[in-house]
Amino acid sequence: TVSAPARDVTPGVAPALVAPLAIFLDVPLIGSSGSAPAGHVAAAQVPWPGTVAFYRAPEQSGFDLAALVAAPAVTGVTLTPLPAGPVSRLDRGTTLRVELDRGALTSVTPLALLSGANVAAIETAPHVWELVQFQSAILVAPSTYDLSQLLRGQSGSDNDMSIALPAGAR
Repeated sequence: TVSAPARDVTPGVAPALVAPLAIFLDVPLIGSSGSAPAGHVAAAQVPWPGTVAFYRAPEQSGFDLAALVAAPAVTGVTLTPLPAGPVSRLDRGTTLRVELDRGALTSVTPLALLSGANVAAIETAPHVWELVQFQSAILVAPSTYDLSQLLRGQSGSDNDMSIALPAGAR
């Protein structure tokens, strides 16, 4: 007879199987090589499963793979109102405070900004998105940032800019 020491086995916790947050954006994203009518999708989930697949079909069967999202989106809401701003030039006077649900933001150099970095889609009305870029992201509280040095109405989304967008926009 062979005796072995007892093993201390702690069962692992199975990840919860929940549907990810999916945000469908009908916008021409800056630097996108895809066609504008194809649309874009952002997804987020905690914990992130590694990849989220999106399928489409004209009916209730015959689904085809439409997109794979490899990284989670940084999502949140605005905490301060956002007035309409200048288009085609840097808005040095507006600071937008946002609170993130997940993720983090960073500041970029002016050249990186002009090369398409730090794009945010802000929902100005249901399913209507203004594309905004920000150069400066300053952490002011846990998951809360002040965004400034804004480029507003990017990629032709200036028509989707709100006159005065109240706090709480996605």
